[in-house]
Amino acid sequence: MKTLSNIQIILIILVMSPYQLLAQAELSTYRINEVPNFYYETITSRASDGKGTNLDIYVKISYDELQFIKSKNSFTAKYEISVIIFDASGDQQEGKTVEEIIEVIEFDDTNSRELFRVTKINFLLKKDSYRVNLGVMDLDTRKTGSRRITLFVPDYSDKLSISDIIFIDKVEETETNETIMYLNISGGFISESSEFKAYYEIYGVDGVVEIKNEVKDMKGVTIYSDKFQRRSKDGTIKEIVSIVKDDLRFNKYKFHVSVSKKGRKKVSKSKTFQVRWFGMSESITDLDMAVDFLRYIASKKDYDKMVSSESEEKRKLFIRFWKKRDPSPETETNELMKEYYRRIQYSNEHFATFQEGWKADMGMVLILFGHPNEIERHPFDINSKPYEVWYYYDINKNFVFQDYSGFGEYRLVTPLNDLSRSDFY
Repeated sequence: MKTLSNIQIILIILVMSPYQLLAQAELSTYRINEVPNFYYETITSRASDGKGTNLDIYVKISYDELQFIKSKNSFTAKYEISVIIFDASGDQQEGKTVEEIIEVIEFDDTNSRELFRVTKINFLLKKDSYRVNLGVMDLDTRKTGSRRITLFVPDYSDKLSISDIIFIDKVEETETNETIMYLNISGGFISESSEFKAYYEIYGVDGVVEIKNEVKDMKGVTIYSDKFQRRSKDGTIKEIVSIVKDDLRFNKYKFHVSVSKKGRKKVSKSKTFQVRWFGMSESITDLDMAVDFLRYIASKKDYDKMVSSESEEKRKLFIRFWKKRDPSPETETNELMKEYYRRIQYSNEHFATFQEGWKADMGMVLILFGHPNEIERHPFDINSKPYEVWYYYDINKNFVFQDYSGFGEYRLVTPLNDLSRSDFY
């Protein structure tokens, strides 16, 4: 544990890492990213003058979510982040627009998921409930991704209280006694690394307080617990906590902080985080789910064995399954596994109806064969229910899907009798 009451904290913004009528068809190249996908984080803390509350909104977007335009010697992407804040009565209280420009030299960087930009947008608010409309628009394609966020902004002015918890990937100390923290925006941590850190601030401290940090699984079982005391002369404590992941498996957990002082009410804050493996989609929250997703590509023998195994043995079998299929075992990232679970996530986001998107026929085909080179859409043909044709020129295949029910649940017209698991490998 480390107290930072008298050390300057620097939060780093890190750059890493009308349909056609009748029988006419809509023919278009398939675009993987319909809109820019992004992550966000909202953090509240006490204003520097002690009056009001800071709301910091962090927006993280990977380079491959953006459209880069080639110039003479580089590639440039431009996008706009807009934030509109409404109070509990529905009246607009704040609004900001920020334009970002990313320039890279190498073309490969324009398609990278490892490279990203994080933008911080700050507001000073009073105690209330708010609705935040957050949007990201690619200024070349004009495609827009959006989120609607509801949150409560507390008052940290003069009482014992805890700021929102921030997860950070690493901490660096400078020669001038400054602490630089690299924020983790997605709340997911890779299990192969030994530890990660959490940061929070405690306000209204008068003398000595007792602090208890805990890590619990989603069933409430405590994995880690630590209790200690801190003293502050200026009323504020800034704390960085190291969380060792030796006992944390691929799963969701909750980090819980409680602060108490003799004769005063105890206060607490919690935040959920996810431990996962390299290449694992953020939509996958446990190992059982990750194994279930393998039913399209694993042999019946391998799949049944993984499903029936206990937790640790299942983990070993899962890792062994993907290690055998790692196209570049000399690197840390298994590109095939990463691509497979990316397709799972995309299918869940785009093809879900009465069932999860990855179980839908469109989801299954996309997972096994990737995104089609072209899609022919027939939404309003006479004497025909809506249907689509997906063309895969590289593998000389096409698939016809029809909406038999009229509720957007497109089913394969012809079953995949010639389907082979080798199509994915």
